[in-house]
Amino acid sequence: MDGSSAREQAVGAGKNVADRVLTLMEEGTGAQIHAIARELELRAAELIGRMLFDFSRVEVNLALAIAWLDSGRRREEVIDQVERMSFSKKLACLSKAAAVSFPARSGPLVAYRRWIDRAHAARMLRNRFVHGRWGISVANRRVVNVLGLPGSNEQTVMEFSIEDLEAAAAQLQHLLKDLVELRGQWPL
Repeated sequence: MDGSSAREQAVGAGKNVADRVLTLMEEGTGAQIHAIARELELRAAELIGRMLFDFSRVEVNLALAIAWLDSGRRREEVIDQVERMSFSKKLACLSKAAAVSFPARSGPLVAYRRWIDRAHAARMLRNRFVHGRWGISVANRRVVNVLGLPGSNEQTVMEFSIEDLEAAAAQLQHLLKDLVELRGQWPL
C-alpha cells in the first residue's frame, strides 16, 4: 500500500469534499458516505468556530473604538457602560459618533456607515450560527442551520456550502481589518 487510506483511494485523493461526496453518492458505501459527512461536519465546525473567534475580535475592537471616542478622554467613565452594551447598541453608538464627527454624505461618514451595515449583517449571521442547530445534508453537500423549534411556524432553514462558510469567514476577517483602518484614517 502506498500510505494513503482506503477511503482516499475509494473516493479519489486530491478531490475536494464536495466532489468526493458526489462520487460516493453515486458509487459509495454507507460507511464511506458517513465518513464524508463527518469530514464536512468537521470542516464546517472549524470554520464556524473560527468565525466566532473573529466575531469576538470585531466586538472587542468595536467596544474599544467607543471607549476611545474623543481620544479616550472619557474612557474611564464609559468603559463600564460599553461593556454592558449589546453589539447592536455598540454599532448605534459608533454610528452616532461618526454622524457627529463628519459632515453628511462625506467620505468618512459613508465609509463608517458601510462598515456598520456590514457589521450588522455579520451580527445577524453570528446570531443565527449561535442560536440555530446544525446538521449535514450529504446529498446536497451542504451544512444545514435550522433556527426555531421543530413544528414552529417561525422555523427557518439555511444551507451553506463549505465555500459559503469560507467566504463568510473571510468577510469577518476583512471586517476587523477595515475597522482598524477606518479608525486610523478617520478617528472619532
